[in-house]
Amino acid sequence: MDQSLRNIEKIARSLQTIMAAKFTEMGLKRGQHTYVIFINENPGLSQLDLVQKMNIDKTTVTKALNQLQKQRLIIRQKNRQDQRYMETFPTSRGRAVYEQILSVEQELLETALMGFTERDQMDLKTFLVKIDKNIEKDWVRSRVYFKTGHIEVVPGDDIKALRKDFKPKPGGIYWGYFLKESLIGYIALDEQEGFLNIDELYLEEKHRGHGYDYELLQQVCLKNPQPKRITLYEGDIPMLKIVNLLEFRFSKVIPGEKTHYLFERKN
Repeated sequence: MDQSLRNIEKIARSLQTIMAAKFTEMGLKRGQHTYVIFINENPGLSQLDLVQKMNIDKTTVTKALNQLQKQRLIIRQKNRQDQRYMETFPTSRGRAVYEQILSVEQELLETALMGFTERDQMDLKTFLVKIDKNIEKDWVRSRVYFKTGHIEVVPGDDIKALRKDFKPKPGGIYWGYFLKESLIGYIALDEQEGFLNIDELYLEEKHRGHGYDYELLQQVCLKNPQPKRITLYEGDIPMLKIVNLLEFRFSKVIPGEKTHYLFERKN
């Protein structure tokens, strides 16, 4: 049996152990070096940017940024054009730690590639990119919950029965999520060619955290067909990571009376 996959797993574990020991000596906790790298190489990132670029949930990112700020490795300040938009920058101490991280990475890389010719190194880079691309779809699929319900367009009156404070919008389109023939949630949106503007996604509290929100948005995207862009309103729907799993990437913040985020489909 080919042992290549096991060898890759062994190498990954070994590198993680070595780096964790070195970063601990620098005063960094587990995983903090990743944030330090992203923020130094992309100064001005928002919390949302980090969620999208690192594939990490918003709660985890918030905790990590708070800790880095306490350690005086980063500072956060409001965007001049939109005071609700917080940007993250490295401090002088954060930049110094970043340089140390780069030195550690370079040292490990030189050790790992000892005896490799220049052509070997180029081939390795090519192979790693191919492997990453090959497994990306399986990685996304592995995080998807099993399909357990179905969706269909529903009238506003049906949603009122689910949520008493619901107020339908003129021309609004509502896709309902049905579990065992019972309506448990919905998504409200405006549809344009190649574009989805999501106003709201709602699930009954007892059904939250089971992946139904992902499934609902996924099925809506399949029926529309395959939008190239999605917009989400800040604070309205906790679906940033869900959109990322649907192979969209954060593009930009669109300020206004109500800030919203634009996502574009990955190529």
